[in-house]
Amino acid sequence: MNKEKTVIAILELFEQEEILSEKETWHDFWLALACDVKGIQVFSHFYRNSSLTLKKSWNTLNKAIQIFKENKIDKAILDGDDISLNNRILSGANSTPLLTMQNVTYTYPALKILAKQYNDTTYVIVVNSAEEKITFQITDIPPLMIGAKQILSQKIIEIKKQVITDTLNALDVALYKLYTDKSKVESVIYPCPAENNITIKIINSNITFDKVKIFNIYGKCIQEEFCDYCLEIAIDIQSHSIGTYIIQLLRNGEEIATNKFVISY
Repeated sequence: MNKEKTVIAILELFEQEEILSEKETWHDFWLALACDVKGIQVFSHFYRNSSLTLKKSWNTLNKAIQIFKENKIDKAILDGDDISLNNRILSGANSTPLLTMQNVTYTYPALKILAKQYNDTTYVIVVNSAEEKITFQITDIPPLMIGAKQILSQKIIEIKKQVITDTLNALDVALYKLYTDKSKVESVIYPCPAENNITIKIINSNITFDKVKIFNIYGKCIQEEFCDYCLEIAIDIQSHSIGTYIIQLLRNGEEIATNKFVISY
């Protein structure tokens, strides 16, 4: 279309020197997608229907396609926007085994990641191409993302400091949907008026905060407090004089709620 080239992957389901495994078939399908191809073609001999090994791989491939479509990953691949995420391996191999083709040897990073934003959902495909288990982190996740659902295991992972930490077995795959709380965050401060201490609490959302700023009426920040992604915090305000103050809640540097309180003796 418009003289543009479309990148596709070609997967081969043959029985040759080595017998195919279901794990390898599963890995190769998702690795192709993690490379951001726009199509996949599969070449397979018709005798797969009479070959137990090929039939298992063929069924694995179709299972992957079903998951791919049911979770709208196909829509994200074709119509979604690219999201830039970084990663680091905490333990395990950093590279794939050596691969030699036509007398040229290649090696690639063990971890391949693709992230796409489609409508209101961020999809992340993570593929381990090493022949051993690895523990990894995905970093630089958008600030207001509070959790990740692992599509395959249904596990929920809390996102803190814009990082996901997880483990993958050899040639395994993780598929994530990242989510946030879309409701407008509301907070309450008590007691008000206050004297020595206040408590601020989010009352309508699961979005947590990691920093609190207090401003005077002139807009000057006079106090900062930190917490480990909490919904509620108590703050000592004894050092401040009588008056009205603005309090701001932040998550990963992004403001999520603003409120005010009065100090009175």
